[in-house]
Amino acid sequence: MPVVHTEIAEHIERLVGNEAIVRLYREWLDAAPADDLPAFESFDPAARPSEAGNLMVIEPEETSLLYVFYGQRIANATGFDMTGRRTSDFDGEIAAFAEQKYRATLESRRPLYLVANASSASAVVSWERLIMPVRRADGTPVIVCYSVPLVRKAEVLDGLMEASTDGIAVLQPVRGMDGTIADFRYLMINKRAGEILHRDTDSLIGALVTTVFQEAQNRLPIYREVMETGIPRQFEIDSEVDGEPRSFRLSAVRAGDKVLVTLADITEMRRMMEQLERQQTDLQFANDTLHDQAADLVTLVETIEQARTDALSAERFVAELMEAVPIPLFYWNLDGTLRRANRHYAAVYGHTTGSIVGKRPEDILPPHVAKFLREQNAKLIEGGDSQTYEGDVEVPGRGRRRFVVHRALMRDLEDRPVGIAGAMLDLTEEYSLRQELERLASTDPMTGLYNRRVFMERLEERATQFERYGTPVSLVILDVDHFKSVNDTYGHDFGDTVLVGLARLLRDKVRQGIDLVARFGGEEFVLLLPETQGPAAARMAERLRAAFAEFAFDHASGPKRFSASFGIAELTRGEDVTGLLKRADDALYRSKHEGRNRVSLAEPPSDRQMCSAG
Repeated sequence: MPVVHTEIAEHIERLVGNEAIVRLYREWLDAAPADDLPAFESFDPAARPSEAGNLMVIEPEETSLLYVFYGQRIANATGFDMTGRRTSDFDGEIAAFAEQKYRATLESRRPLYLVANASSASAVVSWERLIMPVRRADGTPVIVCYSVPLVRKAEVLDGLMEASTDGIAVLQPVRGMDGTIADFRYLMINKRAGEILHRDTDSLIGALVTTVFQEAQNRLPIYREVMETGIPRQFEIDSEVDGEPRSFRLSAVRAGDKVLVTLADITEMRRMMEQLERQQTDLQFANDTLHDQAADLVTLVETIEQARTDALSAERFVAELMEAVPIPLFYWNLDGTLRRANRHYAAVYGHTTGSIVGKRPEDILPPHVAKFLREQNAKLIEGGDSQTYEGDVEVPGRGRRRFVVHRALMRDLEDRPVGIAGAMLDLTEEYSLRQELERLASTDPMTGLYNRRVFMERLEERATQFERYGTPVSLVILDVDHFKSVNDTYGHDFGDTVLVGLARLLRDKVRQGIDLVARFGGEEFVLLLPETQGPAAARMAERLRAAFAEFAFDHASGPKRFSASFGIAELTRGEDVTGLLKRADDALYRSKHEGRNRVSLAEPPSDRQMCSAG
């Protein structure tokens, strides 16, 4: 398996964020004579006591490379000292990879920036190195390598295990004599996983999965398949936590020579989905019932109108039937007066049945509702047999409720319209649940801004309008400068406070109802500015930049201020949203490169860029 790495041989001072590496690289450039290597003495660890702990000196030999100096900080991180040892003393891809890159640097006679994973270092996930070829006084070329941990395993694992609300377990395969996987052993497990499994985490470390849980025999083939194929698997199980039934989704992925299993509690989500399904079933049943009742009501009303003079008992029957139906029912005459209504309909508008029968809409309903009802009555009478519409009603004592209204035109035996009958179905709970699900799917949970998906949809819509009508639109991309340092210095909770504060500032400063603000990911935010050309967008971005730079965040050590960098691009003819995003991102990079805390406006794309985008 190839070593996972990143290398940069040109423009290291522009592309690398480590200031110590950039400084060493510039010193190397300044010290290098034309067509030769800098003198070793300029980079000798003995002459650099503050940096010596992160330096290695490596001499090439015919078949190997000799470590003549190995910094103490490197040795502490790796767990061993390479001084006096050779790369040939170690087998494996990491050693071969390192020797290859060291020799390639000597051949190219140029420094190389390298980020690579670490397999031998017990405390480090990956290293960040600057490999510099130099020459001793006797003419011998050697390598001076500046090496610092980029990611420490303890930081990654501890943060993941402690912060996760899901259970996490790392399983190590146990192989039989024939080399096949016979079982798995718990290598690491977080507290949440112990709670789910009803076990003390210390007692699980080192134990075999099938020994602790007999039911794990059913999951063993899945873990074995993930280990052998590298294809992730996901499945669901039911269990109990504190005596309550819970449902969990298990996800298994291969991580090197181990299997990482996560357990997510999906009980509430499953309950919500089951509740939604039941509500949908109930709603469908209610709709079906309503349609059946409406049909029955049509027949009933026509019968009443036909025999009203000699069927007083039938009149009472209709009144009793309407009262028995547990939903609001009504019947309007063609002259606009209410002929019949049950108590449920009267209660919707804060009346009693006796106080509204014979009245007009203006006497019973709020003005805007009465006007709407008049319009709908006219439409139904002019042409049509039925109507269905949905809206909110302020119900006394119950607040705002959501109703769907079904109305039908009543006719006599000669097919002449005689009135309008209908029913109202309360869908408040179902409507609220639907709105909440839609909100969760479109917003970022931490900042409350729109998420990336919604932003891309709106951007595509604006791009289509631009191509059709030529209405200008601009895009702003920004992020917080040195945000990693904010998290490292003040903690992730304070970092989240900074992001939420920036989100609130952006939302308050843009044009309400016109501009769109979204969190694009991490500390990066985006603004969609319709009907705005690039220079105007840059002026708005400058106001936002200045406002954020002046904003002080409360911290235990005193008020803290931060800055943000902005990149702006205006959409041009023939350009797709991918090209627009790329130009805005390039402008943001220019702001970062030119010192941060600034605004950069992208130039229109060149013909070559447009051809490439097409």
